[in-house]
Amino acid sequence: MDDVQENSRYYARRAAQERAVVARSDDPLARRVHAELAERYAALRDSRG
Repeated sequence: MDDVQENSRYYARRAAQERAVVARSDDPLARRVHAELAERYAALRDSRG
């Protein structure tokens, strides 16, 4: 597997993890921060893959 595919999978996995935190969190600030992180990881995945 090349580095681009590996990085893309990493960013996709991290985005999914952050979305899972958003789904289970009761804290509005934590939800906002983790939603932003999920968006950033998704953008990184899309820009590199």
